[in-house]
Amino acid sequence: MSGQIPSSLLQGISLIENKTGDVRLIKELFNMSGISCNLRVVFAGDEAMAFLEQKGAHLKKPRPELILLDLNLPKTGARPLKNHKYVITLSDCFD
Repeated sequence: MSGQIPSSLLQGISLIENKTGDVRLIKELFNMSGISCNLRVVFAGDEAMAFLEQKGAHLKKPRPELILLDLNLPKTGARPLKNHKYVITLSDCFD
């Protein structure tokens, strides 16, 4: 299993990104890397917060195992998301 990404992680990757071109690029990078995953995309900060808290349209959707977060989201920005109780940043892992 060494060197392999667990399938549970691959099915739980979410991308919070407002630019469709960047979404397309990330999907292409996964494909070029041979990584087959179910990438769920959320386009706005307020929608992302509802997604993390499983509210509204995201009520029965599972929380992601991994979030790729655009730090320059318009309107709400990324700060409320970075400080959410379900979000652990890479810097938290190395403290």
